[in-house]
Amino acid sequence: MKSRKIWFSIIILLFLVILQSGCSSFLFRYMDGILTRKVNSYFDLSFAQQNKVLFRIRPHLKWLRTRGFRYGIVFFKRIRASFINGLKEVDVVWMEKRAKVLFKKVFARVLDDVAWFFTIIDKEQVQYFKNKLREFNKKLVDLIALTPEKRLAKRYKLFIKTIEKWTDDLNDNQKNKIRVVFKNIQPDISKERLRFMRFNQGRFLSILGKGKSKQFLKKHIRLWFMERDTSVPLWFRKALRREAAGRRKLMVLIYKMLNKAQKDHLRKRCTKFIEQQRGLLK
Repeated sequence: MKSRKIWFSIIILLFLVILQSGCSSFLFRYMDGILTRKVNSYFDLSFAQQNKVLFRIRPHLKWLRTRGFRYGIVFFKRIRASFINGLKEVDVVWMEKRAKVLFKKVFARVLDDVAWFFTIIDKEQVQYFKNKLREFNKKLVDLIALTPEKRLAKRYKLFIKTIEKWTDDLNDNQKNKIRVVFKNIQPDISKERLRFMRFNQGRFLSILGKGKSKQFLKKHIRLWFMERDTSVPLWFRKALRREAAGRRKLMVLIYKMLNKAQKDHLRKRCTKFIEQQRGLLK
């Protein structure tokens, strides 16, 4: 799954492998190489650095297969149960909280190696990373540059595309109803998000490539990316709370609009994730 909020490749990708693994055992054999190439795409690593990253990734993948995927199975079983019983706002709140717990669990496991990684990159690679982040930010910059009407249309199109991955095709009547509630309920915090992304990226980039110790980097990475309730500025926390409140209401309303076949498709998607992750367990 692509979340469109890329922070640090190894952390996010490991997290996504747990929550939305669509890979087979065959593909998983090559996951260490896939993750290494992804990290390399952000830092332009030397061959020696890539080998070191590959070596560090493998124990985490082993943990996924022996323990990690069990958390994903429990997660999707609970989501499937909420679809069977009728999705409520309390279920959405649980999903959000549990996803954060899983993210922190994976983050805690990889934190030491992530901090180590940032001790081996040089100033040129920090600049390469900075340029890549600028490219990533451009998507949001371009979105904000649109008129409010066009921005709403683009956000809605992306939202519907995501929903249909879970429900199968929506009919025109459903899409029209969702468009209305999306416009009225889901706030647009694109400007706040871009402002925070630049702030967070800026403070992190400021400590890279300066010979800082692993412990120093570990401390700040933990603070800025694990302890977000205290490290995120109040103005952005307020924006996120508004967005979350709208999302919870929106998800429940959309679920009520679905027909039986679409609700069955939701449950089947959860079952598929459960079976995939069960098949990857050792």
